[in-house]
Amino acid sequence: MKQQSFQKSLLLLRVSIVTFLLCILSLFLFSFTRSARMAEDLWKKLGITEQQGMEKVRNSFLNGYLEYYGIKNLKSIAAGDRAAVTSDLLQYAKKFSQSADLKKAYGDLRENSKPVAPVKKDKSEEEIRKEQIAELETSVKNSEETIKKMPDMEKVMRPTIDLLKQTIEDYKKPGNTMIKGMYQYQQMENDQRQKQYEEDVRTWEEEYPEKFELRLKSYLTKYLELAKTVDFSAKLEEKYGKKRFVNPQYEGKSSDWKMIFRAGPEVQSTALPFAEQWLKELK
Repeated sequence: MKQQSFQKSLLLLRVSIVTFLLCILSLFLFSFTRSARMAEDLWKKLGITEQQGMEKVRNSFLNGYLEYYGIKNLKSIAAGDRAAVTSDLLQYAKKFSQSADLKKAYGDLRENSKPVAPVKKDKSEEEIRKEQIAELETSVKNSEETIKKMPDMEKVMRPTIDLLKQTIEDYKKPGNTMIKGMYQYQQMENDQRQKQYEEDVRTWEEEYPEKFELRLKSYLTKYLELAKTVDFSAKLEEKYGKKRFVNPQYEGKSSDWKMIFRAGPEVQSTALPFAEQWLKELK
């Protein structure tokens, strides 16, 4: 892949975790030669420390997009043996996915993402009645004080005060429909909030299963399904200063699909069987 194509791929700032591994490859495979087989050399080539490299890999796993900010040598490093580099990077990612560091970070992320149970409103009809009457009585008192200070407001405010007083008397009557309606609305709101919470919990359990391996299994499955649809023979053309697919259907594909295409068949031929084997081991 040419340097120009690589620079354009940098515009894809957010990358789905579904293609996380290939995103690493499509951006990082430019950074190594076949001799850079050890982790220390790998990070040195990128212009970052091993600790920084591990943090970027961990954050990419957790956050759902590739973190490559701060990598100094992206534009200056040369391409090497992509198949070998692909294998090395996948092995590293696989090993890191089993680390206590990542599992702890995932556990913290999972807990912090857990939906908060709603606070149930459980006022009785009588409590609602007293609360509403107290609020109206306060409004009457404030209005009366305003009239005392500004007598000219009497004509304007008196009808409102009379209405408030009448509402207070109505609220005091047993079985008042307004009070009952407020109580029923409270119950309906409780039910809706509880249903939304239960739905949020189901979504949370799907996105953040208790074991990180289950989430990783989902990533690999989605990657394999997508990767097998990529047509590496697709033609590109220069249009509006950018490389675009000649086939409009391909141009409408997701950024993940296009990222896999940019990584190229050499990367795919190594990554695909690796991901298939990794998935079998997780099962």
